[in-house]
Amino acid sequence: MEEETVEILSQAVIQSSSLETMILDNVKWGAALLLKALAGHDGNRSIEHLYLMNLDGLGDCLGELLTSNPSLKVVDLQSRMSPEEWHQLGEVVRDNAIATNLIVWFQFVSQRKYWESIEAFARVASSDVKDPTLELKLYPATDHDVMLSLNLLGRVLRGDIKSLKSFHLLEFRQPNSGSNQDRLEGSMEGPGLVLAREHKSNSLGFA
Repeated sequence: MEEETVEILSQAVIQSSSLETMILDNVKWGAALLLKALAGHDGNRSIEHLYLMNLDGLGDCLGELLTSNPSLKVVDLQSRMSPEEWHQLGEVVRDNAIATNLIVWFQFVSQRKYWESIEAFARVASSDVKDPTLELKLYPATDHDVMLSLNLLGRVLRGDIKSLKSFHLLEFRQPNSGSNQDRLEGSMEGPGLVLAREHKSNSLGFA
């Protein structure tokens, strides 16, 4: 899409008072549209829910969007970002009074190389002084992926990470090796759900 067309579309979005949801999936101009149409004091204020899938270049854009648009209630995020961009987004979530629920979807099959970035993002976003707004939904594809996910869950339950409002493991598969089972037991040590509730982690889901 040409820049002029993005400008026309963004103006149409700004002027609309009836839009409640915007879905952007695999479009190169997604970040530009978001900045033009939703960020800043003159952006659209009727949209409450964003679905952002398979987009590049969202690092700085998301930070500005979350801190300048008070109307957003939920942002569903399944996008490719560098470790630096995830780190910056974690700082925004931690350091600003953001009410927007940020739902991060992570599919190991296509995103496994970004796993350490997701872990770091959750740690950076962790705060002792504000209610969590981050929801993490993980799709493990192998037993190893399951163990990585459960190790992260263990840190949440022990209170090392306090940023998660909810934690979901989808398409869960039980590890079948003895060594993996030992690692599972180790990852779950500690006060567990009592500690998680004390640190405002409000829901835990498996499917």
